[in-house]
Amino acid sequence: MKRLLIFLLSFFIFLLLSGCSEDDNPTKAENLDSNLLGEWVFVDSNNDVHSWTFNEDGTCIQTLYNQDFNWEWQIEDGQIKLFISGAQAVYYNYRIEGNKLYLRVDSMDEWSLPYTKA
Repeated sequence: MKRLLIFLLSFFIFLLLSGCSEDDNPTKAENLDSNLLGEWVFVDSNNDVHSWTFNEDGTCIQTLYNQDFNWEWQIEDGQIKLFISGAQAVYYNYRIEGNKLYLRVDSMDEWSLPYTKA
């Protein structure tokens, strides 16, 4: 009887641990676009550097006027989904042409100026 209890306890611990696997991570590799990985840079007419850095772990750093914004990212329905835990997500349509990244600015109904792959 003691062996049966030890076996059942071991089995339930196994089930508990397998339920917490990395497969539950919403930013796993199949939700990312490998073409976006790395740093994309745009230098404006005042020589201010703006950039997006998309990382393999599903994190993203946006640099805008020398200030960094930390996001999590993934691809959802063909769009870049940027989000912070507990906040509303932001979505961007995007296209990549060679080493140029364009983001859709819906409020202006235009594509952004190109970010160049660093």
